[in-house]
Amino acid sequence: MKHLDDHLVDINVTLRESQIQSKVKKFRGEGMSLLMRKEKII
Repeated sequence: MKHLDDHLVDINVTLRESQIQSKVKKFRGEGMSLLMRKEKII
């Protein structure tokens, strides 16, 4: 049973990490688009 629990914990951790990574990517994308807009205005 312990092996199963460890496996579930690993899955939860990887899911959380992927969610964080996708949020970071989205944030970076929005930041880059804002920078591009500022450069176009200037």
